Amino acid sequence: MIQGLREVNISTPISKEYFNTKINEIKSTTPKEPIKTNRVINNVSNFIQNLYNKRFESGVLAQVQNELGFRVSKAIKLISNPLNYIKNNSVSGMVGKGNHTYRDKPISKELQAKISYTLSKYL
Repeated sequence: MIQGLREVNISTPISKEYFNTKINEIKSTTPKEPIKTNRVINNVSNFIQNLYNKRFESGVLAQVQNELGFRVSKAIKLISNPLNYIKNNSVSGMVGKGNHTYRDKPISKELQAKISYTLSKYL
């Protein structure tokens, strides 16, 4: 911070050591948050089946995420326009967060049929 102020021609009588001391004091008195673990769904297949029972589209979305490892936004993108991404029983051309290009992933005929059925309901 001091260096940044100096770069824009602002001088301060406080030294860098003073800031380092204060930061260490704050860190030593701030309680550390425990690391959250075990946020995983234990029985994924039951969870997905429950979603299918409540709303078919939610089950398809969850199954796409589970089987293909996509984030929600990419799963929705795939379901809403499967012809752009599904070719020869494989999902390809999906670009994710930060321009990350997903590798081609195989997709089952069953899941393709569910995606097609979901899409046909809204066309």
